[in-house]
Amino acid sequence: MPQIISNYKQLINIIKNPSLISFVGAGGKTTTMFNLAKKFKKLGNKVLITTTTKILFPSEDNGCDTFIFDASDNPELLNKIKNGTITCLGKKPDFKKKIIGSKPEYINKIFAQNKFDIILVEADGAKQKPIKASAEYEPIIPQATTTAFGIIGIDAIGTTIEENNVHRAKIFCQITNSKIGAKINEKIITKLILSKKGLFAKTPVLCQKILLLNKARHTNKTKLALNIANKIKKRSPDITTIII
Repeated sequence: MPQIISNYKQLINIIKNPSLISFVGAGGKTTTMFNLAKKFKKLGNKVLITTTTKILFPSEDNGCDTFIFDASDNPELLNKIKNGTITCLGKKPDFKKKIIGSKPEYINKIFAQNKFDIILVEADGAKQKPIKASAEYEPIIPQATTTAFGIIGIDAIGTTIEENNVHRAKIFCQITNSKIGAKINEKIITKLILSKKGLFAKTPVLCQKILLLNKARHTNKTKLALNIANKIKKRSPDITTIII
C-alpha cells in the first residue's frame, strides 16, 4: 500500500543511488525535475538532466553547472563531470529555445556506465496543460528507468475537458469514460491514474512508481488531492508513494 507524503525531504529519502527517474504526465514536470535536481546536488550527488522530448532552456536559477549539446551521442563527453553538480544534456535548442532530447537508448547507456548518481528525464510532453492523456507513441521512457514520476496538476479539477485545458482531450475521454465539455472531477482523475492506458502507461513493470498530485499545497485543492490519494492508496498496489 502506497504511503502519502507532502515534502521533498521525505521523497529524497525514498530515492536511492543510482537512479534513473522519468517524469510523465502534466502539470509541473519540468519544475519538479529541476527542484529535485537541486536537492540532490546539495547532497553532493552528480546529477544529469535530459529529455526524450523537448524542454525549455533552463533559467539561471535552475542550478545547472554544465550544458552539453551533443548530436553524436558520445558518452565520453560526460567523463569529467564533478560531484555536487547538475549537467543538462541534449541537442542544441530549436527556434523556440527548447532543448531537443536524447534517444532513450543513449540514456540507458549512460546509466549503465554509472556516470551519474541521479539521472532525471522529462519523458513526456503536455504543451503546458495541467493534465493529459497519452497517444500510442507516448511517453518515451528509457527502459532502464528505476523510478517513474506520474504528475497531475490538481488545478485541472473544475475545468472542462477541452484542448485548452487537457492535452489530447479526445484520448483523455476514451481513457476516463468521459465526454468533451464535462467538468474534471476526482473520479475522472482517479480513472486516469488507475487505467492501464493512463498516467503510468508504458512505464517499466518493475520500476518504482510515484504519483505527484501537484499544485495542491496552500490551496483549496488540498482536500480534493487527499481524497484522490486515499482512493489510489486502496486500489493501486503498483504505486509506492503519493506526494501532495
